[in-house]
Amino acid sequence: MSTRRIIVDVETALTTARDQAAYERLVELVRGGNVTVLSGAGLSTESGIPDYRGPDGKRRVVPMTYGEFVASPANRQQYWARSFVGWRRFAGAGPNDGHRAVADLQRLGLVRAIITQNVDGLHQLAGARDVSSCMATLRWPGAWTVARPRTEPSSMGDWVRRTRISR
Repeated sequence: MSTRRIIVDVETALTTARDQAAYERLVELVRGGNVTVLSGAGLSTESGIPDYRGPDGKRRVVPMTYGEFVASPANRQQYWARSFVGWRRFAGAGPNDGHRAVADLQRLGLVRAIITQNVDGLHQLAGARDVSSCMATLRWPGAWTVARPRTEPSSMGDWVRRTRISR
């Protein structure tokens, strides 16, 4: 896929942009390369991954803090039960056009770094390399990736089987 094709596709999708001048500045910035992408939950909602905030910006779910997690066995049980129930949604999600566009721009040499706070691993599934995560991921559990980007294919199921955690 060429740079021109990506930019034309994005331009077509954004013809209803409220601020055409801002859009044109963005296109010029990306064309210049050396772009760092910082992504969050909004990028993955189209893939069916819910974010913590609704359209109004108010939190729908309050994540458990580390302190709460280690405070009691009951808290840990609640955390893992909720995670187990939610895993199917993550396991069934695939990259969307936003993830694929970021990966394509990286392949073209226009994106030099991808930093995400998402735990879904969809950037990597879209083909992005050396994605730095601000948190451990659900697809590649066990390590934060800010210092050591990881792209190896794995799954929560493989991790569960390796560590003998019963489902």
